[in-house]
Amino acid sequence: MSVDFDTSRFREHLTLDQCRRLLNYGHWIPINHGYTAKYVEDHYPGWTWNQLVQVFVAAGIYRSRAGGGPPDCDRRVKVFHFSSPTDFFVEWVDGVEPDDAREHRAANDRTIGAYEFHAGNARFASIGGVEPPDEQ
Repeated sequence: MSVDFDTSRFREHLTLDQCRRLLNYGHWIPINHGYTAKYVEDHYPGWTWNQLVQVFVAAGIYRSRAGGGPPDCDRRVKVFHFSSPTDFFVEWVDGVEPDDAREHRAANDRTIGAYEFHAGNARFASIGGVEPPDEQ
């Protein structure tokens, strides 16, 4: 890693491939079959899917895909270090944060609202949404 400070203080350290693998579980099929929760439980103990998504959104590296596909990570991420939605650091492939990433982060300075939709007789709720932070 080529960063100017010690990243060991962060709880998680994910490469782009690891970020993409995690976010691939953000499709409604694995969510509703319980595969997403199981993957998160096995690979990210102490986290929930919604907490992890909230961190990606806060960092501005969460990307939605057109056509209902699972979300993706900004392809310019080298390593994503994080401990919470307010404690993270992104190492970029070229070493410089892109302007549009800054814009995504600023635009995401809020919680994504949960939503609901119906498909046939099935009802899906909060798919891809992020839980609001606990009020303290």
